[in-house]
Amino acid sequence: MIKVLAVDDNENLINMIKEYFSEHQMIRIVKEAHDGLEAMEILSKDKNNIDVILLDLIMPNKDGIYVLEKMQEQGITIPVIVGTSFNADETIARVSRYGPKYFILKPFDMLDLENKIMDVVNYKPDTNTKVNVFHINLEISVTKLLHGLGVPSHIK
Repeated sequence: MIKVLAVDDNENLINMIKEYFSEHQMIRIVKEAHDGLEAMEILSKDKNNIDVILLDLIMPNKDGIYVLEKMQEQGITIPVIVGTSFNADETIARVSRYGPKYFILKPFDMLDLENKIMDVVNYKPDTNTKVNVFHINLEISVTKLLHGLGVPSHIK
């Protein structure tokens, strides 16, 4: 079971998310907060029972950036999905420094949110796959050179 903390000042949105996942086999909204202070209180008491945080950026009292800063200060490494309707480049760049796993723009499709939650929990960096960019670029360069000389592409 994937346990999610939903942090958003829009209670209707949180209720809609809870309703959507109420019968889900893998995802459950176990905690909710309506501002950054409340979110940090929950995290300080119950961080071991939360697998993913769905975090809004714009909230009263303390915002989502405050939560990300405090999480970083306290060494809390729970994956975060930032859900926001505010998509200014400088804000996204600032938030990106705290390492959220995804940004999802509001209004979002619930299936997209579900997929992102599943991706975050199953996220494993693939260290075995390496792309040999030099080889690919070299092959393309040689092919272009041979074409320029009039040599057919099947002869390399």
